[in-house]
Order: sequence, then structure tokens, then C-alpha cells
Amino acid sequence: DHRLWTSSGLARSKSEVASHYLKVVPLVRLIRKSSAKSPETVFRIGQDSIRSIKGFGVNLLTEVMHTFGPDRFAVLNKPPLIALKAFGCDPFPSSNSFNAEMYAEFNDIVAEVKKECGFQSMAQADDFLSYVYGREKSKLKRAHPAAGSN
Repeated sequence: DHRLWTSSGLARSKSEVASHYLKVVPLVRLIRKSSAKSPETVFRIGQDSIRSIKGFGVNLLTEVMHTFGPDRFAVLNKPPLIALKAFGCDPFPSSNSFNAEMYAEFNDIVAEVKKECGFQSMAQADDFLSYVYGREKSKLKRAHPAAGSN
């Protein structure tokens, strides 16, 4: 049972985003209409639009993309970034620093995780990476009890 839009930051910004519904609704429609395009292209389209919507960041953008392409678009937030780093991938910057090319590279890596693990969707890959993130966070807390508190 995978729920959509589960990222923790969404609750913090939902009222701000909701107050901009006149911009958000057309953006969601645009992403839905563009969802057959490449991840890089859809990200670029969305990123251009979110610049004018306070509280609507890259995390929420990729959640919306994932909604319309759960087999094609990876959710970009802290858990998969930390998990991929734990697997030995070169570290990525924070999600809000991503450009379309970086998202395409990240999406390709998550698609490879999906394929290699035999997952049916990017949602399953996201759940797995979130699990790995949780394990990494627990290891950090055990090693440094004052760390990992966010």
C-alpha cells in the first residue's frame, strides 16, 4: 500500500502552497499533460513554474511528477540522496539545488536501482531507498547520539 505525496516537508508547506492554488492547479495540469516526456524535460517545465509559487519546492514538484508517472519519475528528497551516497554514489547537492540535468542523472540511478532489485515501480525503489535512509540515520544516531535529530 503505497501512498502518494508522503514526503515530510509537504506538511510544512501545504497551507502556503494551497494559498497559491490559482498557480498550482495549472502547474499540476501541465505536468500531467507533459508526463510522457523525458524526466529532464518534465522537471525543467515544472521548475520554471515553481519559481513563482512560494512553498512549492523541488520535493513537491517531483511528488507531482511521480503521481503522473510512478514508473518513470523518482521522488527527489533527502532519503534517496542519503541512501545513494551510502551505496557509494557521488553525493548530490540538496534537492533545491538541482537542475534538470541533475534530476535526469538522479532519476537514471533510481531507475537502475529499480531494475537491479526487480521492483515494479519507482515507488517501490523510493520505499527501498527510504528504508536504507532510515537504517543510515539509525547508524548515525548510534554512533553520535546528538546527531541525526532531523
